[in-house]
Amino acid sequence: MAKYEYTDDNRLEKPHKYMYSTYMGVSFITAYFNNRLNHLKRFQLNNKKIKNKNIDIYFCSQAKSIFESFLNSKLLFDDNNYVLKSSNLPTKSIDIEGLASFKINQNIDTESLLCSLVFSQLKDEENKTIKNWIDRLVQRFEVSKKLYVHYPSGFRLGKGVTDKVYLYWLFSLSLSLYYTKTRSIKYLSTFLKVNDLICSLDDNFLLNKIPFQGISMILQVEMLCIKLISKNTKGVDHDYS
Repeated sequence: MAKYEYTDDNRLEKPHKYMYSTYMGVSFITAYFNNRLNHLKRFQLNNKKIKNKNIDIYFCSQAKSIFESFLNSKLLFDDNNYVLKSSNLPTKSIDIEGLASFKINQNIDTESLLCSLVFSQLKDEENKTIKNWIDRLVQRFEVSKKLYVHYPSGFRLGKGVTDKVYLYWLFSLSLSLYYTKTRSIKYLSTFLKVNDLICSLDDNFLLNKIPFQGISMILQVEMLCIKLISKNTKGVDHDYS
């Protein structure tokens, strides 16, 4: 029986190279779904332990409708879910720098950039700037399987710590939104790897650092996307909901 090994170790400390992975067929897809279901359950159990920030409430509430429209499927939440209660959170309460203010020849604060990216995507802005910044972030992440808190002029070698897990949550959200818009496997591939990293981290490392409700939503989106791709694969059990 195949094993989904990509979340076994802390992937901030031991990044997986992926390129050396072998193909294991249908049993691997089944192992993937089992892995994600286990992590989904633990994130949902932890959700009530934290108080979520307004920006995360806004991001999740707005993203939920986009995902459900793309997937033609309801995302499952409990009756007290903040996403359902806060869909009308006023935009004016969210202070986010405009994406046009970020320049490749300047020092970039990664969290600010990611927040701006997600905000622009949620507004369904049509511009090449979104793609350019997402592609730069994908390239940087795929090289080291990490995100740095700062990127100096040129957006090459990052600076500062790489264990700020909030960056990975924002990046995962941005990638999921971009994949639903473009349906390009390139972004789904990185989306999976970022979620592997988040799932590999202990609850104590994640608590009060990312919105558990948000990552639960993202994992559901990811699984439904994989379900759509593999629906014609013989032997795969998709009845996981």
